[in-house]
Amino acid sequence: MDPRWYPLILFVALLLLWGVLNVTFRRHRQEDCPRCGGPIERIHRNRLEKALGLVLVYPTGKYQCDQCGWVGLRRRSHRRSSHP
Repeated sequence: MDPRWYPLILFVALLLLWGVLNVTFRRHRQEDCPRCGGPIERIHRNRLEKALGLVLVYPTGKYQCDQCGWVGLRRRSHRRSSHP
């Protein structure tokens, strides 16, 4: 394969990955655990998870289920306000 195609192939692969992640986060926006349906609460994110939120262009938060222990990133419904 001609190496000149590599940037285009990389761009298409990243576009597909973004689309898959976008659909996944959009589907799991609700405030219930995707595994058991129980209540979830926000917990602290690490640097990589914060960077992923910036790359995905919309706010994400890390949540944990009180019932089954599920931990994962979910789309937040709104950004934090910058009030003093």
